[in-house]
Amino acid sequence: MMYPGQQGMRQPGGFAQGGAAAGYGYGGGQQMQQQRGAPMAAACGGGTAAGYGTGYGGAPQMQQQMQQQRAASPGGAEPEIGSATQVNVTGCTHATVGGIVRGSYSREGSNHNKPTYKKDQKVNGLDVMIYFWDERDGVAFSGWWFGPKVGGDQVWAYHPSRTSQTPPTKGWKVPYDGPVDQSFLITPMGGAGAQQQPAMPGRQPAGFQAPQPAGVSQRFMQGGQQAQQQQQQQQQQQQQQQQQLQQAMMQKQQEMMKAKQEEMKRKAEEQRLKYQEDQRLKMEEKKRQQEEMQRKAEEAKKKAAEEKKRREEEQKKRLEQMKKQQEEQSALKEIRQKLQKVRAATIPAYEQAEKELKETVEKKLEACGNHKVAIQAEIDKGLVAAKERQETLKDNEKKAEEKKQELLAKKKADEEGAAETVKEFTGVVEESEEALAALNKAAEALDVKNTEKLKQEQVEKLGAKLDEAAEEATEKGNAATQFLKGNGEKLKHCSVEAKKELALVMQKMNVANKSRDGVIKSSGVLKEKAINRAKARKTYEAALAKFSKYDTNKDGLLDEKELAALAKREFNCVLPKGATARILEAFSEAGAKGISKEYFSSVKIHIGVARERVKDLERKKKREQREKELDALKEEILTKIKEVDEFAEEQIKAVKEVEDGSANFVPAKSKDMTSVEMFASTEEIEAKIKAVKPEVANLQEKVKGLKEDLDQDLKVWFNDASKVIVNKAGSLGPRLDRVAGKCAKFKDAAKSKEKVELSTVEKKAIALIRNHRLVKELSEEAVVDEICGGAEQSSESKFLSFFENCEKQPPAPPAPAEKKEETDKEKEKEGEKEGDAEKKDKTETAKAPEPLPVPTPEQLQRLYKYWDDECEGFVSKERLLTIARIWMKCIKETVLTDEQNISDCKTIRRLELGEVLEVLVGPIPGEVTRAKVKAFKDGKEGWASISGSKGSAYLQPGGHLFKVVKETILTEDFELDGSSSKNATRTLKDTTRKLKVGELVEVRLWMKKEEKTGLMRMKCKTISDGLIGWATTTGNQGTVYMQAN
Repeated sequence: MMYPGQQGMRQPGGFAQGGAAAGYGYGGGQQMQQQRGAPMAAACGGGTAAGYGTGYGGAPQMQQQMQQQRAASPGGAEPEIGSATQVNVTGCTHATVGGIVRGSYSREGSNHNKPTYKKDQKVNGLDVMIYFWDERDGVAFSGWWFGPKVGGDQVWAYHPSRTSQTPPTKGWKVPYDGPVDQSFLITPMGGAGAQQQPAMPGRQPAGFQAPQPAGVSQRFMQGGQQAQQQQQQQQQQQQQQQQQLQQAMMQKQQEMMKAKQEEMKRKAEEQRLKYQEDQRLKMEEKKRQQEEMQRKAEEAKKKAAEEKKRREEEQKKRLEQMKKQQEEQSALKEIRQKLQKVRAATIPAYEQAEKELKETVEKKLEACGNHKVAIQAEIDKGLVAAKERQETLKDNEKKAEEKKQELLAKKKADEEGAAETVKEFTGVVEESEEALAALNKAAEALDVKNTEKLKQEQVEKLGAKLDEAAEEATEKGNAATQFLKGNGEKLKHCSVEAKKELALVMQKMNVANKSRDGVIKSSGVLKEKAINRAKARKTYEAALAKFSKYDTNKDGLLDEKELAALAKREFNCVLPKGATARILEAFSEAGAKGISKEYFSSVKIHIGVARERVKDLERKKKREQREKELDALKEEILTKIKEVDEFAEEQIKAVKEVEDGSANFVPAKSKDMTSVEMFASTEEIEAKIKAVKPEVANLQEKVKGLKEDLDQDLKVWFNDASKVIVNKAGSLGPRLDRVAGKCAKFKDAAKSKEKVELSTVEKKAIALIRNHRLVKELSEEAVVDEICGGAEQSSESKFLSFFENCEKQPPAPPAPAEKKEETDKEKEKEGEKEGDAEKKDKTETAKAPEPLPVPTPEQLQRLYKYWDDECEGFVSKERLLTIARIWMKCIKETVLTDEQNISDCKTIRRLELGEVLEVLVGPIPGEVTRAKVKAFKDGKEGWASISGSKGSAYLQPGGHLFKVVKETILTEDFELDGSSSKNATRTLKDTTRKLKVGELVEVRLWMKKEEKTGLMRMKCKTISDGLIGWATTTGNQGTVYMQAN
């Protein structure tokens, strides 16, 4: 559903659609002429009579209306009809709307929780409703409305009250966007809203009899009746005078309406005649265009027929030519195929192929057309080549036969040579077998039976012979293998019989080699065992010799004295008495006085055990003494650890305090902090870290000092005892590092927030600078001179003073210009508007803009340091010129002119898409926003349009950012050889680095040519890391390194 007046509000006068639908509208041309008759009379005359008859009734009715209005609006509130079920609409001076809305209404339903009323009689088949519409479609559409239906798109009258619960009695606008019609009244006719008239002073209602006090005379009562009759006569006279006055007003208004109707008829006739003339001219133009189109269509048809005929003839010629070419190509193809067959023919097939070629040439040569001569030459050449090929084939065949005989002879010789080689190979293998037999014989000599009684020297000689036999067998076997490898090529040509013999010999060789390897391995074991047995016998004999040596009494037994001598001399120890007795008891036979030689080896073992037991006792004494020394050292070290632990606890508390101080270094906490507060927090924590870090380092040095001069035997114990203090000391450094990392991240976040804050302040400051420039009509150099106070740089005090005194009030925008020309449709609508007697011209007044916001002095001080991005201690004039400069980029083709006024200007040149401009004057707002600009491309100055009258944008802010499209370098000086004089006097950070593709830079000084190299160079600042320097934008060969983003 459309909200009330959505379409009606867009129509002239606010009732065009509604009125026209009911038969009361004003159309243009023929429509208006048709409505000038009876419908117009009914709408105006009849409606007016009914309206004024109802609206200006007798005096009692007028008094009753006034009383009811006063009763409905107590205390000065909006008067309304109350809860009346019937109301009467009177007045309304509007010629058309009055006849529609005047009349009696009855309550019918509700809308948006407020009652609706419907007119008792329809007007031209349409209902007339009074209803309320709330704010769901906006405040502008909320209030009380007259219309043909609730919420419809046609309206006739409007009251903006949103607080009244029932229709207001007065204050209605007719039409909805017109002035308030003071004569338009709604009065209640019945129900609770129709209240009784209060008694006037000196006046009582008819039939009222006041109670009389007892004792009043009849004379006074008669005098009161006479006074009442006189008062009634006066009232009748007043009513007659009011009726006469109303009749005179009605007559005057009717005359005025008649004059307006005559004027409207005259204008409607003029509009109709003008419309007819326009239609006639349009029809003539349309007829001329149709004739022109018909003429062009006939010409096009004629040309199309001629073109079709020409194309058909050309197509026919092409088809004939293509057919002829196909026949020629077919003949050429067939001849070439036969010729190729002759060229590739073998000796037996050559004659047949040559015959077929001659037959094909006789049939197809004439069909070759222009190619006849060329194909004949090709045939002759091909036949010559074919005959030469046949001769070559015959020669090759003869040579092949001769070669075959040579190969057969060679094969026979190779087979004979291979047979001799097999015989030689057989002899070599037989020698290998003989060497293997000698090896087996040498291995048998080292058998246990043969070496059981041999001495070690004899066994070693047999072993040497075995090694010689093994070496010879290996040498003979390898000789057979090498012979086979060396004569492999000869043996490939063996005959069938020779191959069989070769296979048998190779089998023998493999068996001999395998057997040789087995014998060598097993005989090596035999040799080792025989030698070991011989050595053991020798050792045993030596031991028996020692037994005999210490058996001094030569009784074949070792007694206690002889055992003591053996232990002292052989084992370098003195046996305890108990040990000697135990050995004698263990190894002496019953009744014997000593130990026999059979137990001599066991006795030596027990003497060794006894010796080690003595040594263990000595080591135990030393160990107990050492443990006492170590316990004393442990107590000393534990005391030192306790002292270091106390110092460590102090540092842990200090580190914990630093960690607690960094608890706010999280995004959730920093959200409500300013960058200044964030920097203050980080500086505080950094100072604490700086104070604690040396103490933590001192703690770590003390922990290391505990290990100095540490006894080797205490290392394991110390590692366990110092584990806690080492962990404490080791954890403090990483904890501080984590806090430092957290602090660094928080500082980076503060820098990011500072950048955002300063960006906001920067925008405000730049807006103030540009507004001051615009209001004062200054150039960028002049406004920068004000900031610098005429110097080459601005001090902080001058900087703050400028923003304190600069212009902060933007200029008021100009009033919107009226359109000079209108379309025919707009003129027709204007004609309809002129018919509205209550129309008032509306002019929009430009609202004065709000003053620009000014940053605080603290914010400006921070901005001053931020703009000093070269760390010079001041903001240079060059930097301020860059800031004050207004950059524009051409986004739609337009022209550069010599004057601001478009109608009186001349074109200098066209501006290209993407071209960068500097604004010198303006922008000057208006129907077309214009500015005086300077083109960086060629330095030309002129006026250009920023936006058109219909909102089309030609220029937009931009052009101060460039994008790297080819890798180049950023240098500190304009000259690439670094010969700038500034280089010797200024101490700047090194800015030389590569600019990568895709990187953005901000322009500081526009590009200019370096005379030495011919490069176009520009001073810029990198967006990523803020470095400032010079970069090449265009090479001397035209290579583009950077372009406007």
